[in-house]
Formats: sequence, C-alpha cells, structure tokens
Amino acid sequence: TTGDAPRWALVSPDGPADVAALTAVFTDQPGLRVSTLLAGGVQWALPEPSVGHRREDVFAQARHRVAGSAGIPDTDEALGITGVIVHGTPAELHSLASTPGVRAVEPLPADAVYGRFGMRPLEDTAPAPPVPAEEQPLVEDPAHPVNPEQPEVPAP
Repeated sequence: TTGDAPRWALVSPDGPADVAALTAVFTDQPGLRVSTLLAGGVQWALPEPSVGHRREDVFAQARHRVAGSAGIPDTDEALGITGVIVHGTPAELHSLASTPGVRAVEPLPADAVYGRFGMRPLEDTAPAPPVPAEEQPLVEDPAHPVNPEQPEVPAP
C-alpha cells in the first residue's frame, strides 16, 4: 500500500473464525474500523461498539442475530467467519497482517468507496493429508510390471 490514507481491506482468518477467534484478532486494533463479516455468501454489517461495549459484544450479537434469522443455533459451524472487511491506515493493516490467526490482509486503493467494490474471502486451500504409500493405488506401466513374475511387454 502506498500513502498514509486509510483504506478498505479484506482480512482472511486462518480458518473459519468464531467470536473468540475474531476477538483475539481485533482486540489490539483500537483504531481499525471493523465493518463487515463474511460467512459463505452472506455478509453482516457491523456497528462500532457503543459506550460500555466491546468488539466481542458486537461479534456475539451479530452471530446471534444471523443464527436466529437462519433458524440455526449460534454454535453452528456455518456461521464461521471467512472474511472481515475493515478500514484502517496502512500501518494498522500491516500490524494486523502479522497478528496470529490472520492468514492474509488484502488492501484496496485508498480511493475505493464502500459499497462500490466486491471482495471474496480466500478459498480453503489447506492441502489434503498425504496418502500412505501402502494405500496408494498402483498404476501399472506395461513396460515395468508391478508383478516381477509377469513377463515384460516389449515396447511398441
């Protein structure tokens, strides 16, 4: 990011985040405006905490409200947050990028206007665990049979 002007950014957590994980990421970011939570194809606009409330309270209220409107318990994994739209200075965004629990911070240009841009959370690209060699299917090469008693097939 260039310049010191505040800008919008998409913050992607390490994995789908619950209220506790979001609170851990954003508690030490008092100057950052946490604007919108993304879960699946749904976005939840957030107010700033009112006097006497914390961000944790705002996250919990939003999760409870969305769960109620969807008819699911607020503990449902479908409510895991996969992206957070924030507004902050390049220094705040840089600090946020090095926070445990944050996978990526993707800032927009300083002149981006809220409501006039689209952002999509990162897809889960965690690699699948390796398959042990004894469970991997064998693919036979006619020139190199797996069964040593099988005669070699001459190459065409």
